[in-house]
Amino acid sequence: MFKRILVAIDGSANAWRALDQAILLAKSMGTETLGIVHVRPSLATLAYSFGLDVAASPYGTFAERMVAEMQELESRSQALLYEAEERARQAGLEGVNVVRHAEEGSVVRQILDVVRREGYDLLVMGSRG
Repeated sequence: MFKRILVAIDGSANAWRALDQAILLAKSMGTETLGIVHVRPSLATLAYSFGLDVAASPYGTFAERMVAEMQELESRSQALLYEAEERARQAGLEGVNVVRHAEEGSVVRQILDVVRREGYDLLVMGSRG
């Protein structure tokens, strides 16, 4: 029996299938908590993807662009988590606590940190995404 199941999502088709499977498992195993985790990139990762040598552009300074991008990523992360939670609730999870985890940084490290920190028994994730 898995009392605490964590599913990692990223918005891909495989992640939604993983969520559906986690919901089925939670329904059939007497699960108490279904956690949903999304990990967004860190500021360092984002800065690297934009190119560290960019100081200014017609779209604002590098720092302004990074702040705006980080805010957008946070907003998208929260929207994705709310959508996943709603999907779980619509599937008829009764008596199961659904918990959202919005994390930032290395995907693998952050997911494993949530598993350890929150005491999850099972991690469900798509094969790619």
